[in-house]
Amino acid sequence: MTELRRFLRLDKDYRVEYGPFPLRGRDDELKPSLIKNIGGGGLMFHSAEPIPVGRQIILKIHLTGWRQDGDEIVESETGDAEVLLTAIAEVNRSEFNPDGGYYTIGAEFLGRVLTAGLKPFEVEKISGRKDQDL
Repeated sequence: MTELRRFLRLDKDYRVEYGPFPLRGRDDELKPSLIKNIGGGGLMFHSAEPIPVGRQIILKIHLTGWRQDGDEIVESETGDAEVLLTAIAEVNRSEFNPDGGYYTIGAEFLGRVLTAGLKPFEVEKISGRKDQDL
């Protein structure tokens, strides 16, 4: 099987909150989950309910072990820092896992990923190099 991803994926259990885009202004629209892997082009997480392929969602990604240093995101020396990223993504995979009783959701980032300070940030800085850099 040929790998179609343009970016490497980092297998890491970061916290994520997800919900419909656009939000209607209520925080209770966001549901918690754990990221199974993340890369410069998107991420995968588990959901209790299906999300239709093609649906746009908002993601609030909690990157533990990273901190903001000016306009850069760098690894934290202590590991207890956390950066909050916000992204809009489109669901491109929604598959039920009968053994686990959950849906595996794959989502592709649309445009920029923003830090809490609303500064653009490219996710590949925390996920590794592009495949052609190998």
